[in-house]
Amino acid sequence: MSAVRPSPNDFADLGPPDHLIVKRDGERDLAFQGWVIGDGTHKTASGHATQVVVYLAVGGRLLTEVRRFSPGRDVQYSVAVHPDGASALKWLKADNAGELGKASKAAWTEACETYPPLASLATEVVDASFGAPTDFVITRTLIGALPDWVNMMASLLPSPVKVPAQPHGKRWAYPIDTAEVVQVGKAVRMVSGIAAALHLADLGFTVECGTVLRAVSDFASEITFLAEGLIEGRMTKEQAKFVTDYFKPLPATVVELKQRKRDGYVARRHIHNAQKRLVAKTGGSTALFADVLGMLTKGYDGYVHGAYESAMELFTGRTHTFMMTGHESARHRCMAKVAVAGKLHEVVGALELMALSRQLVPLHATIRSARHELYGSREEAGDGCPDV
Repeated sequence: MSAVRPSPNDFADLGPPDHLIVKRDGERDLAFQGWVIGDGTHKTASGHATQVVVYLAVGGRLLTEVRRFSPGRDVQYSVAVHPDGASALKWLKADNAGELGKASKAAWTEACETYPPLASLATEVVDASFGAPTDFVITRTLIGALPDWVNMMASLLPSPVKVPAQPHGKRWAYPIDTAEVVQVGKAVRMVSGIAAALHLADLGFTVECGTVLRAVSDFASEITFLAEGLIEGRMTKEQAKFVTDYFKPLPATVVELKQRKRDGYVARRHIHNAQKRLVAKTGGSTALFADVLGMLTKGYDGYVHGAYESAMELFTGRTHTFMMTGHESARHRCMAKVAVAGKLHEVVGALELMALSRQLVPLHATIRSARHELYGSREEAGDGCPDV
């Protein structure tokens, strides 16, 4: 299992890394560059003591070390390497009969305070409202944070004003027609959409969850499409047309509609090409990206267009009827939430690029750290979903 690659901002307050060596019983010692981020000790009246140390390696892995001291005996060492915080916490509990001991709790608390990506694991979240879901904690917490990030970037724009609406009345509109306004508009729909998708998954509307997630993915791609132009400081002709088209009012007549069709729209391939260019600039494989994107897009298109498989997903052999008021399978509900967690990576990545294009350094660092935490949670892997 690979480690989550941290952001340089995550190391900002740690100082330069040290060359560390951790002893192991019966194995070669471990040597690495990193930091001690948590250290706790508990002593008893009988002279026994336990020391727990949490290390962070520069590559993002966590190491946990337990040293047990007993009068007249050699020190006993227990050491493990972990790809993420959840794994480290699980190991510390397992090492002490299923719960955090005094030393391990002190070390873990300090580690969560020292290293920002662990902050959400410092406490166990309990929602006191009746019937509130308690699964997919990182995904739910992160979706709850998204509106504040979008509103923060929206606040940098001129305030919307009332303008005439067709065929009558007034509507809200920004006084400028810019790519930044388009991004904010798409981000509002994207964040509202993924929150709705999670609610649908909770209620068992698994197929409709997939339908909404397809739209969420489109919004994320469009935000990324425009972010490329903003970061480069120049727009391609497709990006410029996309911005212009966004602010065109809905056709009021059949003639206007036909003219709009003749003018054409920015094709999805142009939007995806911008994503490929960004992948290439980071040294990634554009071929692999295109293959994965193509498979995901085709799968979610099936939900939008009512593919045969999407209808039969709602059939149950138990009653030989269709489940149109919520799927009865716990696994299907869980996998719908897994899909939400997966699409959340796209959402957070798009917002991260928005913050970068606006040179909002603190916000960009916050979003980047949250993306790493989401990746480390492995909630999009579906490991905990039931078999039926």
